[in-house]
Amino acid sequence: MRRVVVSTYQSVSGAGKDAMDELWAQTKGKYVPGQEVQPKKFPKEIAFNLIPHIDVFMEDGYTKEEWKMLAETKKMLDPKIRVTATCVRVPVFVGHSESVNIEFARPISPDEAREILRNAPGISVIDKREPGGYITPVEAAGEFDTFVQEPVFTHHLGDVIADDGGLKQFYHVADVLSQDFNIRFSNKEDDFDAIDWEFRFKGHPLTLHYSIYNGISIFPTRTKDAQTKDNKAVVELANALEGKLFNTGIRSIA
Repeated sequence: MRRVVVSTYQSVSGAGKDAMDELWAQTKGKYVPGQEVQPKKFPKEIAFNLIPHIDVFMEDGYTKEEWKMLAETKKMLDPKIRVTATCVRVPVFVGHSESVNIEFARPISPDEAREILRNAPGISVIDKREPGGYITPVEAAGEFDTFVQEPVFTHHLGDVIADDGGLKQFYHVADVLSQDFNIRFSNKEDDFDAIDWEFRFKGHPLTLHYSIYNGISIFPTRTKDAQTKDNKAVVELANALEGKLFNTGIRSIA
């Protein structure tokens, strides 16, 4: 695995019995005048609401729950994995859910992924693509397995150059592309929070992208209509950039 982007939707049971009681009491208070309950266990009302805040906030803006996901993933699997996590408390009594997007270093087929998951202890793969053909927290309550819905696979659409890269690093990457790869940029679009510079690499239309939220990346210019050969061009260029950027102090593509 090269990169994981995960959003968690965590039930109140993770915060203990008092949290479950608060959800129950606030829910009843919505329908019984005079029995409204103010938040105590949570910073805001949890009934019929979402709270993007679990544990305390860290100096970098992540919550401690999100930081733990980053740290534990790197500790248990691979310190080189890039992880982005968002943790949300939801008004569900029991049963955490996650949406997980994983980028692999090599292609993996749907059949191979299903086989790996089905052979993993404590994992149940639910692969019904029909209305109601999935597990929700209601069905999962009281079960010990982790239920995985049918994996969805997409083609390679881009490579992250530096997920924490700043504007100065963006211009450095652009200089490397211009000087070392003889690339000329066109259709430069600069916004207050993002920059997109289009270029061609071996005839393939690509875009060098900068975002204050996601750092620096390269992807096919026509993402929705990107052809396999355009995706391969992204990978080829990213691999070629790796050594040059690593030697100049920018986080390499890994």
